[in-house]
Amino acid sequence: MAMRRQELEAAKEGRDMYQEDWLNAPWGTEDKPVEVTSSCHERIVGVPDPYDDSIIWWGTIEEGQPPKQIVETGEFFVLKRVPESDGHGGHTIV
Repeated sequence: MAMRRQELEAAKEGRDMYQEDWLNAPWGTEDKPVEVTSSCHERIVGVPDPYDDSIIWWGTIEEGQPPKQIVETGEFFVLKRVPESDGHGGHTIV
């Protein structure tokens, strides 16, 4: 029942709580990696295979880790920690 209530509240606010936001950022280099935000100390990142974009390669990036490539010749990613939200409108948990 709680999940249905969250769905209804999201719909009332004009949000789709199941929407997956794809990161839209410039190509990440070792010197200027893509900053992936997370309130957790690690995050899963998926990137398309350079030779077959129907294949997605998954890897993890961790807080404090140097820029990381998920696939060879691919772009670099780094985790940027952000405050945790309560999941209801983005209020920061203190």
